[in-house]
Amino acid sequence: MDDEQQQASTLKVSSDASQLDVARVLTSKVPALHLRKVPTAWTKTCTKRFMALSRKEALGTLQDSERRELEDLSSTRRLLLFPRTSDEIIADVRQRNAVAKLVSALHACAQSIPQNR
Repeated sequence: MDDEQQQASTLKVSSDASQLDVARVLTSKVPALHLRKVPTAWTKTCTKRFMALSRKEALGTLQDSERRELEDLSSTRRLLLFPRTSDEIIADVRQRNAVAKLVSALHACAQSIPQNR
């Protein structure tokens, strides 16, 4: 069997089980992908919205959709107004790796302690 025939036979969905798998994939619930347009400049409008949402968060009246918007605005604000240097990014990656190793070590340590309850 040459490559073309093998590829063609691979693409065929002939058995009932395969058709059920395809149907299951097509009807399964997939989390929504959150895409947003990222501003290229931090404007007065962005500042006003950020402040309004921050105030609502502080007062405990922030809705879920507003929380996502505030998170988006916060990351955009950090990116545009306070860009990190490459040294800061590298330090952050190293810190995250160190924390991950510590958590892993603590987990392993906790697993080795017998539980007497």
